[in-house]
Amino acid sequence: MELFSLLSNNAPFSSLSEEKLRNIQKVAISRNFLKGEFVTHRDDIWPYLLFVQTGEIHAIKESGKGRSFVIETFHPGDIFWGLSLFEDDKPNPMAIQVAVDSKLLLWNKEQMENIISDDPQFAWGVFRLLARKMGRASEIVEAVVFRPLPSRLANLLLHQFENAGDGFVSRELTLDDMAARIGSTREMVCKLLYQFSDKGIIDIHRTEFRINKRDELKTIVKRMKG
Repeated sequence: MELFSLLSNNAPFSSLSEEKLRNIQKVAISRNFLKGEFVTHRDDIWPYLLFVQTGEIHAIKESGKGRSFVIETFHPGDIFWGLSLFEDDKPNPMAIQVAVDSKLLLWNKEQMENIISDDPQFAWGVFRLLARKMGRASEIVEAVVFRPLPSRLANLLLHQFENAGDGFVSRELTLDDMAARIGSTREMVCKLLYQFSDKGIIDIHRTEFRINKRDELKTIVKRMKG
């Protein structure tokens, strides 16, 4: 999708007039990132708003033991901002890492202050987006704290392969990727996958994957909530 259309169809940019939208598009910092690169690290003072033009990026929380947890995934049209964009010298609580080669747009603190002061509707769009992100954060906490690992893994498989059909598909996520998304270890993910496989719920090969019994995965998710 052309960049202007992508911006105009996503909040909070959708509230801006065409003239304002084209003006802020002109002043944006355009950056290309390769898979594996970090846009910003945990504890960085990073006063920017980020817009994903192409690719995919992850918000990652790292533990002192070297484990990481993918808190959120951002796709084209999504935005992310550093805490210091709104609160001076506030460090990032997480890192932003590129999952797929990406093109990103960045606006700094001064630019965002000008945009918000010039257009209250844009500010309102940011507040609404913040409210949605708070709701999403609550869902993430519930999933990690209150759902056991089999439920989290079953939910991940359903979402990751929701359009896969009945045949084998390529495994895009490694064991480490899966572990990072459900807050576990690759050893536990491997163990649970083979438990699902032994029950005939899935077929899993080194490079391919197939869901045989989606209803049973859904039952695991529902049964183990809370």
